[in-house]
Amino acid sequence: MPKQKLVEYNRNSILDASRKLFLKYGVEKTSMDDIAFNAECSKATVYVYFKNKEDIYYHITSEYMTSLRDSVRDCFANSVDYERAYFTMCNMLVRFEHDYPMYFDCILGKIDVSAEKMEELPILKKIFDIGEEINSIVCDFIERAKTDGFAKEDVDPIQATFVMWSSICGLISLCSAKKEYLEDGLGFARGSFLRNGFSMILDIVRAV
Repeated sequence: MPKQKLVEYNRNSILDASRKLFLKYGVEKTSMDDIAFNAECSKATVYVYFKNKEDIYYHITSEYMTSLRDSVRDCFANSVDYERAYFTMCNMLVRFEHDYPMYFDCILGKIDVSAEKMEELPILKKIFDIGEEINSIVCDFIERAKTDGFAKEDVDPIQATFVMWSSICGLISLCSAKKEYLEDGLGFARGSFLRNGFSMILDIVRAV
């Protein structure tokens, strides 16, 4: 096998094995020995490609963040039906959280992107850059909505981006964490609770 093909094969085998193990056992309960065994390589080979388990985890996270960025871009691409585009993005995030809850939580949570940490794990710079791209896509959407009169004239697109994104993702996380309470205790159906919540969030920026 050519050297470059071997490098790609080993790297992908390690990531695929890690992805399955993290999903089944969680990151903390997965060891580098487990990863090497399931990737059918030596632990020394794993360390050739990745510095540690955290490095592997963040490489997988970056893949999901790239997919998320592309999906957000597709939701907003050249759309002039701002409300429809907004709800398309919200529904996409609901599906993303359902399919990849571990990585959804990671994307929402704190990721150390200090200069020291990014020097230790360069993949964090890529994650940071992808996050900035997502912010830019959402901010541009709000800018266009503002120009076309859909969003309020006095809305700050940058602040609105962070408020809207954190509110949408926070609502989705709440619905998953408090599912039984919301449905059995308060009588809210998940779908209608999310739709109403998303509409309330949109009202933050939507012109009257």
